[in-house]
Amino acid sequence: MRISYNGHPFDLVFDTGNVKSDLGSKFAQTFPDVLEGLAEQTTSRGGFGGISQTQAVVLPEFRFEAAGSTVTLYDTEVIQNTESGSQLFSGSLGADFVLSFKRLVINYQNMFVRGE
Repeated sequence: MRISYNGHPFDLVFDTGNVKSDLGSKFAQTFPDVLEGLAEQTTSRGGFGGISQTQAVVLPEFRFEAAGSTVTLYDTEVIQNTESGSQLFSGSLGADFVLSFKRLVINYQNMFVRGE
């Protein structure tokens, strides 16, 4: 899904099964000033392959344009050491993104998302 952050377009994976949105090393490389002064911390990540721990920086607020609206997500993790294969995307939008709207239309036939 395409979003716009600070005027820059980014493609994120739209994964409603993911509880919390996150950002990867592509985001960190593009916006190093956003992460400046934020300390890395250990975080747990889980999924189909089990649970693992990794280092992440937490953005207190992540504000961007998507689905026709301005969206603010809180405590978004930025995992700077993501694998090179995941460089196609800057991160993922999860259920916290979906729940930030009063109503969210996901149209699979015409491939668009619109929020209110």
